[in-house]
Amino acid sequence: MLIEKFQEYVARHELFTRQDKILLTVSGGVDSMVLMSLCVNSGYTVGVAHCNFSLRGKESDEDEILVQERARKYGIECHNHRFDTLAEMERTGESMEMAARRLRYAWFNELCEQHGYTVIAVAHHIDDLLHQPAAWHRSARSDGHTQAGGTSREATALRHPQADYGVRHTKTYPLP
Repeated sequence: MLIEKFQEYVARHELFTRQDKILLTVSGGVDSMVLMSLCVNSGYTVGVAHCNFSLRGKESDEDEILVQERARKYGIECHNHRFDTLAEMERTGESMEMAARRLRYAWFNELCEQHGYTVIAVAHHIDDLLHQPAAWHRSARSDGHTQAGGTSREATALRHPQADYGVRHTKTYPLP
């Protein structure tokens, strides 16, 4: 069962413990919704961060509402932020992907400072990790650990608790 596989992977690689306060990055897609369910049903202390990059119109807004409703159902704190990604790209000259990545990780680190989160968990599974840019691979470790920007002293620990399995596992996980 996926929940046992998840719990075993988290414990084996010491990704986080029940003493940690975990910030889950939840997009509204199946992988991040499964991550939220797995963490809540495993008894971890979590909050949710959802980024609306205002790039997909109504679809982006629907994802935001879905994440808010699920977090409310679980009784966990949900942080939402709307970014003007296009204006940021114009201001900095960055690609959409780079601007969005920089904006979200800066905000995640702010949330950690403001709310005492000790770990950031992202819903990247092994299929995602195999398709990441080479620069990301150089910063990643095979045990699901990376840093969320900045120096190792400044950055909040970034964890990939679903890195041990692929999309076929999350697609078949029953969400409430």
